[in-house]
Amino acid sequence: MKKKKTDLDLPEPTDDEIKQLQELTVSKLGIKVPKKDARKMAVNAKELNWWMEKTKSPTFHMNIDDKHVLEFQKLVKEHSGKETTLAEARQQSQGLLLFASFKEKQRLADETREILTNYREVKYDPALLEKTAKLVKTHYGIDLSDGRQKQLLHLISKVVWYTVGLDEPIGVCLDELITYADKRKRGKKVSHFYKYKEVKQHIDWALRETKLIEGDFDPLCNDEPINIEYDDKKNL
Repeated sequence: MKKKKTDLDLPEPTDDEIKQLQELTVSKLGIKVPKKDARKMAVNAKELNWWMEKTKSPTFHMNIDDKHVLEFQKLVKEHSGKETTLAEARQQSQGLLLFASFKEKQRLADETREILTNYREVKYDPALLEKTAKLVKTHYGIDLSDGRQKQLLHLISKVVWYTVGLDEPIGVCLDELITYADKRKRGKKVSHFYKYKEVKQHIDWALRETKLIEGDFDPLCNDEPINIEYDDKKNL
């Protein structure tokens, strides 16, 4: 029986490799990943390593043979009707290869982080629940029930782990968001360049979808200062 290959024609991960990866996610991250998704992570790791090796040289995208350049030149003509010289086609294909390699590495990393985020267990620590309630009360003036506190903490935890990092402390995020919300309400300066922007967007969305807020409201994800002058250079 012919052994399966990955999309890049790489060998499929073995059962031993998958098991080792499962053990690693438990020992390093405390996350138990089922075999099916652990296999996907192992495939992603192989493909990511392949891309990292291929793009090790800063000029890797310059090494495109004439056959592929001619194929690209033909595609440009078929889809746009535009004639390009061989030199133009080579330059354009080099740029596309550079962009494609970056996007592919990003996709593989994002897929792996999503799997880990999905299986990471949310801890409903009383201190975190209290901070979640304080954040919503501070900015929106809403008192959350115990159940709503858990729902929102769950959402915040998942978004932080996916968008910021698996090692990002949820308590730190909540503390910063509470400070941010307090400054907004008091008309103080806030930074446009904020790493928890997507977390703020999801909080706004969650409260709106659960009908806890309706109609016009002051969104948490509003980086414009309130009735004050703002100097970007001082807040980078």
